[in-house]
Amino acid sequence: MVCGRWFQLCSLFFAGCVEKRPDPGVLVAQLRGETCRFLYDSSSARCELTRPWTSWVTRNFEYRCIADAARCLGRSKDPGALPALKEYLENGMNDVDTGDGILSLRGVAAEAVAELGDPRALPTLERALQRFDPAVRSATGGFPAGYVFKSGTSHPAIRRAIEKLREANKN
Repeated sequence: MVCGRWFQLCSLFFAGCVEKRPDPGVLVAQLRGETCRFLYDSSSARCELTRPWTSWVTRNFEYRCIADAARCLGRSKDPGALPALKEYLENGMNDVDTGDGILSLRGVAAEAVAELGDPRALPTLERALQRFDPAVRSATGGFPAGYVFKSGTSHPAIRRAIEKLREANKN
């Protein structure tokens, strides 16, 4: 359904307001951490507008926004999303250790690149596989003294993305 003004005003009470196609420019800004307008709903496999209160009740909201922007860009199948995703793989934030687990930001970006299916991304993915940057500490995580942050946590997703792209290019 297309979001109308009335529905946007009432979106606090209804399920997420769905736009036909999220604006790729807004998703790229979200990937850079500049805004958060869309979240990815895995149960319906679509991108939905965020509700104003979502950031208050969602732990690690800012990191989820980045990951969901990557998912939405991958689902868009828009070839124009590739440069932003490649840039994120090269220079974006490391994965985040919340204390409860790892939020694999680079892994999600790699999966989004694989969904686009563009073989020009293979060199970027291969370089990302060589990085062993440690996960960064989440501001909301509880970490005991001597806690060791993991590194290379996005590598399984990057390997899957490389294999997916190679398989797609064989055909």
